Amino acid sequence: MAPAAGQDAAGRPRRGRIISDEEIKAQIAKKHPYAKWLKKTQLVLEDLPALQPRKPATNISLLDRQQCFGYTQEDLQLLLEPMATTGAGSRRLDGHRHTDLGALRQVEVS
Repeated sequence: MAPAAGQDAAGRPRRGRIISDEEIKAQIAKKHPYAKWLKKTQLVLEDLPALQPRKPATNISLLDRQQCFGYTQEDLQLLLEPMATTGAGSRRLDGHRHTDLGALRQVEVS
């Protein structure tokens, strides 16, 4: 049987069979302890201590930093503001260009 769209299959002529997508993934998962790695390295945002707001360590205005990273007023009003106030992602991000949020980071200047 042919694999469904989006699935992989591997032919093994010496074994006389085709290995299914599920079997390929199971073999790969057995080779490496992915669950263990994830548990060891994953950070849960809700478990982190809350940060206190602080003044930006730069004399460049927020608007200039946003424009430097390509943000438009539409991005701010229709994408970022709703996400910041409700904590929910925007449905408009599907297919929308994904821009680094570097313009919104707090930067330490030495």
